[in-house]
Amino acid sequence: MAGAASVGAVIGPSDEEMTASVAACRARRGLPQKGRMNVVSVQFARAAGVEPALERWPDLAIPLLFGPLSPASFRLDGRDALPDAPARVAADAEAFGCVPPSAPTAAQNERLAELAAASGSDSLKDTLRALQQARAITE
Repeated sequence: MAGAASVGAVIGPSDEEMTASVAACRARRGLPQKGRMNVVSVQFARAAGVEPALERWPDLAIPLLFGPLSPASFRLDGRDALPDAPARVAADAEAFGCVPPSAPTAAQNERLAELAAASGSDSLKDTLRALQQARAITE
């Protein structure tokens, strides 16, 4: 298995993790099984090791947080990262029309504050705070 990790393959979950997942699934029997696609997409990306790291892409944080989940979003990081992915993410967000050109909107700024407060990552908190400060500068 060590060879698989060295070429970028993702090692499967442990027996304990699989048992816990099966138990969680069984606990949801009889309840709606639909998942929000944005949440499911990020879960798959995280499991595959291709979830974009906001700390690595501060210029793309607003499109990644508030823009569309485009395929290029999941090609920023990981073993199949594409060199043109950052430009594609920015273009997709602009085409979608939900991302302000320079700084987050007031509503987005409120969400950034909530995310920063809830984050356990100091580097992510720093990134989110920097985005909030950019908003204050442009007002």
